Amino acid sequence: MAIIPADKLEPTAVDSISTASMWTTHDRYVFTSDIIGEISGFYPIYRYENCFSFSILPLVLLKGRLVVDEDFVRRFLDSGRDVAEPAPVIDREIVRLGGPPKLRQEFSDRGAFSEALAAAMTADIRDICARNPGKTHAVLCGGKDSLNILLADWPAPVIALSAEPNFPLVQRFVEANGLDIEVMRLEDTEPAPEELTREIAEASCLVDLGHWRWTEHLRRIAQERDGQIVFWKGQMADATLTEYWRSYTSRTGGAYQFARKAYRKLARTLPGPMDALFAGHAIADLEQTIWLRGAVGQGGHLGFLRSICDALFLSAYHGPGTADVMSRIDLRALARDDLRPDVGRALLGRPVIYPETNPAPAASHFREGRRSLESYLGALGSHGIEIVR
Repeated sequence: MAIIPADKLEPTAVDSISTASMWTTHDRYVFTSDIIGEISGFYPIYRYENCFSFSILPLVLLKGRLVVDEDFVRRFLDSGRDVAEPAPVIDREIVRLGGPPKLRQEFSDRGAFSEALAAAMTADIRDICARNPGKTHAVLCGGKDSLNILLADWPAPVIALSAEPNFPLVQRFVEANGLDIEVMRLEDTEPAPEELTREIAEASCLVDLGHWRWTEHLRRIAQERDGQIVFWKGQMADATLTEYWRSYTSRTGGAYQFARKAYRKLARTLPGPMDALFAGHAIADLEQTIWLRGAVGQGGHLGFLRSICDALFLSAYHGPGTADVMSRIDLRALARDDLRPDVGRALLGRPVIYPETNPAPAASHFREGRRSLESYLGALGSHGIEIVR
């Protein structure tokens, strides 16, 4: 069986290649156009000649060969980096479009920002529902970023998906806030060997697959619903809605990471002096980190899941209106603590009851250690892809 059906790889002509044209609906895997429009730095768009896709693998399959980029191997595999950067990618003939966002530091009123963000999230959700009529919407839930998505005024059926150890917490969140939403347990099911091979090929050595959990169960959920489903995640909201912006970085130096964490800790009691010294640098680094790390580990995961599940995967914090509002937050003034309860209240219209904890799920043990050039080339070779080095 083909890893992706051949008819899905036939390029679909669109007026222009843009985040809007490629990341609001899902049908085929490859697109073509002579015009490149507005590209978000978060959602992946890859290019090979005049063909574009949301994932690397469809383009490799389309051309029938992989031309290994040895610079990628040296920088992101041999070095032990846990997450690759957007460029280069594993194939020398493929490039990723996009770049870092610009954070403008405009919203300094807590209430105005929360109301604007809630309104933008609702508008973006409604737009996607209108573009995908008849589809169920499934929100992958764990912490406040994703729980807030459930509070939006959804115009279409919505369900929550949650895995242990958060599953009972999400159930109680739904009950405590009077939400009429079914919560389904998400299991990290071990895939069959051929499906694990597909995951390795799809990941394209971007991250260790131990961090990209639940893929097999999500694939089966999409298959059982015949693709009539849109999945949502709460990607990266904490990077700007909490004090995490002060320490979030793509830089790997231990001394630098320690200094950023010390700045974050000291700013809790001395925000004025600490921010006067370090906020400008931290914000500039945050712009780069959102692109160099978040766009791969978070955004790239959506392209990975979309390809494997043959269904649209979105982040509720990266729609056009929402991303615009998020980019205008004055981090010094507002992100000194957790803004997410304020956003939740604006979405629901009343105070929100959140779980007291947000435990992290365990890594996917049967996927760990699969990120190697040998495993990747073996996965491609099993599907007849020529390897060029």
